[in-house]
Amino acid sequence: MTVLSILWFVSSIIFYIHKADHAALVSWIASAWNSELLILLLINLFYHTVIGLQEVIEDYVYHHYMKLFMIISIKFFFITIALASILAVLKMAV
Repeated sequence: MTVLSILWFVSSIIFYIHKADHAALVSWIASAWNSELLILLLINLFYHTVIGLQEVIEDYVYHHYMKLFMIISIKFFFITIALASILAVLKMAV
């Protein structure tokens, strides 16, 4: 899933977005197919970021409470950023 969504995004940039202005980019995002795939890409990227950072914290932070605090903080931060990103895409799509 990750590879396919990244390939879709990169090919979209190469063939369409790099020549477009702001209005064309908004119309590209407003397309149902593109907005759905962009939302799935955002979810996938934020999910993998959280998993990677959690793994680093679990390996290198030794104090249990600090580890727990950092993992909860990172999850809260990235869920907030993911929701803001998804709402931005939905706002452009509507």
